Amino acid sequence: MTHDRSLQIKALSLQVELLKATLMLQTETISALSDDPWKQWNPSDYGSAEEYCRSCLLDKNVFDSGVKYTTLCSIPLVPPKGGATNRKAVEMAEKTLIDPKSDISQTTLLRKEAAQKLLHLMEIYGLAPRPELVEVSRLED
Repeated sequence: MTHDRSLQIKALSLQVELLKATLMLQTETISALSDDPWKQWNPSDYGSAEEYCRSCLLDKNVFDSGVKYTTLCSIPLVPPKGGATNRKAVEMAEKTLIDPKSDISQTTLLRKEAAQKLLHLMEIYGLAPRPELVEVSRLED
């Protein structure tokens, strides 16, 4: 029994190390913010629905369905063909979420969720959010 316990501890230790390495890789990947020119990207600019949805702030697809629909994704922050999150796209996302007339503003819960995600990204990148975005992130459901 002691040998089994020892193996379990080793396995958990390896899992922790793997998670640390994965987190470090994700942090290095997310730390870059692109100042490349921005344009309003469309789903057709991406190689697949999966690629487009991965680049978007909002993905309303069912998590484990295995199928992605571009119509359920919005506010792309990463350009087609990958790369770093685009600074101008982050700024435009912020303007979109603050604007009460934008399409995303139709659903308070989605708008709030997107604002919270964007605030988190902006914190990672060291960007100061507008007070209006903070207000949106605190909207009542």
